[in-house]
Amino acid sequence: MIKLNRKHKNSLLVLFFTAMFILISLTPLVPGNEIETRLMVNSVGFDVKEDGTVEVSAETINGGKNEFIHGEGRVLSDALMNLNERYGRKIELGHCGLVVLGSDITTPQAVAVMINILSDGMINTGCSVVSADVSAREFMQSAVLLTKSTGGGVSEYVSYADAYESVTIPSILETMQSLSSKSGAAVVPIIGFREKPSEDGKSGSIGGSDSTEQSGSQNDSGSKVTEINPSVTVRVFGKESYELEESDARGLIWITSRTKGGLADADMDFDGKRFELSSVIEEKKQGIEAEFADGPIVTFSVEARLKFTQRYELLDKVEEGHPIDEVLDNVNAAYEARITDDIKRVAERSVKDDFLGIRTKLYRADPKRYNEWSGDLSEAEYRFDIKVRVV
Repeated sequence: MIKLNRKHKNSLLVLFFTAMFILISLTPLVPGNEIETRLMVNSVGFDVKEDGTVEVSAETINGGKNEFIHGEGRVLSDALMNLNERYGRKIELGHCGLVVLGSDITTPQAVAVMINILSDGMINTGCSVVSADVSAREFMQSAVLLTKSTGGGVSEYVSYADAYESVTIPSILETMQSLSSKSGAAVVPIIGFREKPSEDGKSGSIGGSDSTEQSGSQNDSGSKVTEINPSVTVRVFGKESYELEESDARGLIWITSRTKGGLADADMDFDGKRFELSSVIEEKKQGIEAEFADGPIVTFSVEARLKFTQRYELLDKVEEGHPIDEVLDNVNAAYEARITDDIKRVAERSVKDDFLGIRTKLYRADPKRYNEWSGDLSEAEYRFDIKVRVV
């Protein structure tokens, strides 16, 4: 027997591992025939008709092109089975990034749908949840057309909005936790679509037709690609489901944790002139603290750093002899007043359905006092600690 030296042993080991990695690279991690039997879903929407029929609409990923599929049934499992039977493949929600709730869905219906897909392990708990401004079916039919503009699905926009705009988009697990908490209410942003004008300034029709069901992303029959309407309103799921107007929802920008960017507006009266201020939110810290004293006390705190975008409009005031510090102090005060007013407004709307989670915070602060309390949020004292620095 020939005794190998260390150099030859190392050379053989290198050859062995090289051959092994080549074989592994040639072996698919998932059998191709199994992938071909699945409907890979990018986003999924749910509607419930007046007779209780559940409708499932989805945006699928098919060879790099997004397409619309649809199914319905007496309950959710029937609807999913109907969808599988229509297309001859099994729906796969493991890669789904977005759940869309139709505009007419009620709170009990939304809870039933989300519990089913979570308890059966069909969907990732980190999947985002939004409400549509129309039915989920119409939303999905428009969503597949978005690919023409962006090359990606609507779930990619949601990821962008959650990171860069003044929009907090909760996960399905966060939404269910809010609905099952002492507060018993949740809030999700409302997202819609609009037709993108053609070069001649005219718009075509989109959505609302089964013609998009097979190849919405390839529709060349006159339908226009879509644009997303940025979310400025929200839907509350509490005792009832309803939409908050933009003016009522504006305070959520300041008291929800994941809203990091976006624009902030305010009005300022200074030296006999009215200014409309606009700034970019650069940094923000916020909190809601709740405690019991003689009664419940809720303190809203915001500390924000804003980058002013209209310096030139105030330069004449500096040139007139006003110190720059005086001008900036007035700008800071204007923003602090606006933020306080916005938070007061949304807090007042939250008395009906506690979508701010105040009852939950009071329970955690003092369970004994909470159980003795009437539970009426109109008895609560609201305090505001708002600090803004504009640069």
